[in-house]
Amino acid sequence: MWKVPDPDPGGPTQQGAPSEQSSQELSDLKDQNEQQKLMIAQLKEMLRKEQSNVTQEKVEEYVNTLSKSKGKKSRLKRDESGSAERTASSSSIDNIKKGKLNLLRSSWKKTSKAKLAERGKNQRGIEEMVIQLKAQLNDSQQLISLAPVTLSDRKNLEYNRNSSPEELYNILLTKEKQITELANKTQRQEAMILDLQENVKEKDSVIDARTKAITLMTENLSKKGKNTLDELDDTKEQMRKMQENFVTLETEMKARQVKLLNDLKAKNLEITELQENNSKLLEEKTEYMRIIEENKALIVTGEDNTIEELREQLNALRTENEKKLGANIRAK
Repeated sequence: MWKVPDPDPGGPTQQGAPSEQSSQELSDLKDQNEQQKLMIAQLKEMLRKEQSNVTQEKVEEYVNTLSKSKGKKSRLKRDESGSAERTASSSSIDNIKKGKLNLLRSSWKKTSKAKLAERGKNQRGIEEMVIQLKAQLNDSQQLISLAPVTLSDRKNLEYNRNSSPEELYNILLTKEKQITELANKTQRQEAMILDLQENVKEKDSVIDARTKAITLMTENLSKKGKNTLDELDDTKEQMRKMQENFVTLETEMKARQVKLLNDLKAKNLEITELQENNSKLLEEKTEYMRIIEENKALIVTGEDNTIEELREQLNALRTENEKKLGANIRAK
């Protein structure tokens, strides 16, 4: 049997050492819990900032898309109101343009949905990590809350003057075991926190890389869509100018045709009047010839005065007919 040691002045110091170690362990655990709380708060802040950034980006993209679509719709409406008499070719170009617009919208919607789904998935992963950290923090707090109870339950293991060497040895073993368990648990908690931090960093890097890739794809699609719309606008403008030129030429041709028809009618009227005048002249000529034939006997008998009078009458009639014909021509 072990001999009971005599009490000495160092006894109280040896009795207070395990209590000081236990309080030191509890303070260390509290410090570690405070650090874990701080890390959880930082993770929550990161998650909140990411959610706010995602929401702000979604709002900005939605507003930009709405403004672009409204601008395109208003421009299309102005073009449609300004070209009421388009041909079949312009309508086919509009159909192609609408089809490409619908294709671009559907591709943009798919890209946005994939981007939002990926961000939601990453946010859920971060939320799960935060939940795990909270659970670990709760376990640590429960351990701290149970530690004083455990120590109070084991007061009989504390050193006193009546304790035997075996009891003292058991007390030391128990304390060392408790210290080892607490140290191992603390190391496991620290390792788990480091793993979670690494996972968060990896997920953040993956999110950043995918976000950059999606942004580049979206910008690419936007540039292609803008180039296609510009080309369609140029083609549409060319078709509009061609239609305007065609309408102008058609109007000029119609005016020229009407003018030619009017000139033709005037010429036909002039020809008809000339024919009528010619017929009158022929009739007058026939009448003169008849008069001459009737007065031929007088000419043979030497009646020069009568012949001269007839000639004067003939000349007067011719002069009068020529004046009438000239007046009719000038009137036309």
